[in-house]
Amino acid sequence: MVLKVLDEESFRTLKKRLESDPRLTVAVKREAQFYADQSEMMARFIRILGLSMTIIFSFGAMIGAMVTMYAAVANRTVEIGTLRPRIPTQKYPGRFSDRISSARGPGRDPGLGPPP
Repeated sequence: MVLKVLDEESFRTLKKRLESDPRLTVAVKREAQFYADQSEMMARFIRILGLSMTIIFSFGAMIGAMVTMYAAVANRTVEIGTLRPRIPTQKYPGRFSDRISSARGPGRDPGLGPPP
């Protein structure tokens, strides 16, 4: 039932009178409080649903990113595992390992230890 009262004192008097009557089982509330109580359950449901959807989609996005990165690396395993020889140009003559060998002395390879 909806009633319109003139002031706060009239509301308190009406509330006390209705709630003290043993024949009635009523809960007297302001209209704003009534709608807030009604929407509380729906707001909680939407909050839980939104949180669970966020978690599910986050895991899906992480798995999608991992699959994409794995596919990018898997398609290039031959390229990644192959060491291509560098072609000398006028700008950079010789290889870097040739320069190290010549710096250590003639006939020495830096990765093989002392010459026989």
